[in-house]
Amino acid sequence: MFNEVIHSPSSKPKMDSKYRSGLSRRLLVLIIACSTTFAIVATGVQLFLEYQDDIKALDENVSFIESSYVPALSSSLYELNREQVDLLLQGALQLSDIVYLDIVEDVGLETVVTQTGDRGYQNIREHRFPLSVDSYGETILVGTLIVGATHDEITQRLFDRAIRLLAINSLKTFVVSLLIFWIIQVLVARHVVRMADYVEGMTLETLQKEPLKLDRSTPKDDELQQVVVAFNEMRDRITQEMNERKDVEDERRKLLMDLRHAEKLQSIGQLAGGIAHDFNNQLHAIQANADLLKAVHAEDQEIDKLVDGILKSCHRSEDLIADLLAFSRKRNSRLNLTSVNTIVKEVGSVLQLGKSRLAVRIDANASNDTIMADSSHIQSALLNLGVNACDALQDEGTITFRTENMEITEPIRTSEIEIAPGEYIQISITDNGPGIPEENLNRIFEPYFTTKDVGKGTGMGLAAVYGTILAHSGLFRVESKVGEGSTFYVILPVHVTEPASTDT
Repeated sequence: MFNEVIHSPSSKPKMDSKYRSGLSRRLLVLIIACSTTFAIVATGVQLFLEYQDDIKALDENVSFIESSYVPALSSSLYELNREQVDLLLQGALQLSDIVYLDIVEDVGLETVVTQTGDRGYQNIREHRFPLSVDSYGETILVGTLIVGATHDEITQRLFDRAIRLLAINSLKTFVVSLLIFWIIQVLVARHVVRMADYVEGMTLETLQKEPLKLDRSTPKDDELQQVVVAFNEMRDRITQEMNERKDVEDERRKLLMDLRHAEKLQSIGQLAGGIAHDFNNQLHAIQANADLLKAVHAEDQEIDKLVDGILKSCHRSEDLIADLLAFSRKRNSRLNLTSVNTIVKEVGSVLQLGKSRLAVRIDANASNDTIMADSSHIQSALLNLGVNACDALQDEGTITFRTENMEITEPIRTSEIEIAPGEYIQISITDNGPGIPEENLNRIFEPYFTTKDVGKGTGMGLAAVYGTILAHSGLFRVESKVGEGSTFYVILPVHVTEPASTDT
């Protein structure tokens, strides 16, 4: 319908008379139809509820006769008090929709019937109640009360109400509908046309040029104004949503890279563990034969020198196997209660020895620093991180070891481990060195990946640290920017002491 009138977004809309009258006629017919339907439905619902109330009242009257009049009539009949019986029958007959009452008595060999009321009604329901009295512990039946109740008067009353309610509801609904029609026509329709014109002329080029405005004397805080605000905010949201979509896509790409990296590390770890075990078996054979050769040729210094070289290489290979097993998390550990603050201070002292230009700061802030761990493995991991920091600083700069307690309230799930909520200790090792390039951050935990010169590193240091921390149900992560240094975070669960039992 709005296509019948087309204006530029900057022009004031001029509604065509045919458009306006056509919409008005359709709206008026719709309102009349709706108002009539509503009046009929409302009247039907109201009459149905009143019918239910009248039926309920009729049942209550019958129940009232049973509870109040039946005992009194029984006593009056037993005492042969006819005047009292007539008065009671006349009183019960005054109840709504009760049209007659009969009493049937068996007197000797005859049946006596006392009738009161009018039997000229249809749709009568009869209710029978025995009239009896207790005399000396014996129940004596003196007659039967027959109550006649009709629905005819209920139906007539409902019909009269229906005519009255239908007329009132139809008039009321029609008047209200006309008022609603006027409000929509005057206060809404012309503004809807203005909005349609604005949307019709909106393009990407004109989106930012002119906001939508309605022809109102003063802006009002209503639904139309909310639509206007929504249209105007849409222009800004388009650019914002495009940027957000780009950020989401970048985050998805990053998560996919993290997943692939984790899968790669897992595969490498399995391979490294298998190689380490097989290599360890071969190494033991080499060591055994070298020891045997040394024992057989103990007096031959030349052979003894060569055998010592073989054994020295075997020992270096054992260290490499230990790193491989640590990365694959297959190295045996002896867990005991360990003080993290003590280990950090010992590592700091070792790093400071012989390096006067290197400053090692220790901030042991964790109040609860006790963990269940293999202390030698944790010390080796922290020392490895410290040595890497020294190499990055070239023995000149500042390394800060900091411990602090932290509370994890929600589970942290990675591709390899799930950190449960609880109390943890965080160890951070920070240096002010050159930092790690972004392209290397995802590879620094891979075995044999190193940026050091040939002969200065095997690339197993961080891989071994990675395996050690995961083996202790911890979390290991790094933050680094080129030119601003690096920080490695080790998060481990603290040991919570159970309260002493009060049982005797």
